[in-house]
Amino acid sequence: MSGPVKVDVLVVGSGAAGLSAAVTAAMHGASVMVAEKASVLGGTSAWSGGWLWIPRNPLARAEGIDEAADAPLTYLQHEMGGEAADIRLQTFLRYGPEMVEFFHQRTAVQFLSGSAMPDFHPSPGAANGGRSVTAQPYDGRLLGDWLHRLRPPLETISLGGMGIAGGADMAHFFNVSVDYLLGVSDIRYAFKTSFTRDELIAAEAVILTLLDMLRR
Repeated sequence: MSGPVKVDVLVVGSGAAGLSAAVTAAMHGASVMVAEKASVLGGTSAWSGGWLWIPRNPLARAEGIDEAADAPLTYLQHEMGGEAADIRLQTFLRYGPEMVEFFHQRTAVQFLSGSAMPDFHPSPGAANGGRSVTAQPYDGRLLGDWLHRLRPPLETISLGGMGIAGGADMAHFFNVSVDYLLGVSDIRYAFKTSFTRDELIAAEAVILTLLDMLRR
């Protein structure tokens, strides 16, 4: 790219916040440019667990979880040691559910509800579930060449290059066996398309070690 480029919106960074802002602006008719200093896309969001804390989101409401409007703020203020909520926090709580609805209805991003995921601490205003969402799995092949421009997952939270999220992913991870893995003939992801028996046995060893640590 040579010479100056004029756009309506310049987004710095290609993490979840940056790309969300870029998509939203573009879908409202603005010309957008995303500037990323790294050679891959995704920022630190690509290394996160992928869960968003969005109280009173539409997925929770659809499941019958319709809490009082002031409960999330009560929880946050207690977690912040009684600090008053500034305009940023109020905006987050007000428009978070609208954001989920926007992406769920108007983009390819689909969410899973964390209806069984409680808040971290049993503080006043805490909920036993319904405040978290995460993106559903997406077929990377639909991204074409862009798939290989994404930041690879951290090895510490992935198995053979495949990221492990909470919920169903974690349950499958802890119940998997080497015999099952050997029977899977079509495991595809960004970096490899097959496993050797030695790799699968090593993976099972990791799983057994983790299970042993959890049982202690």
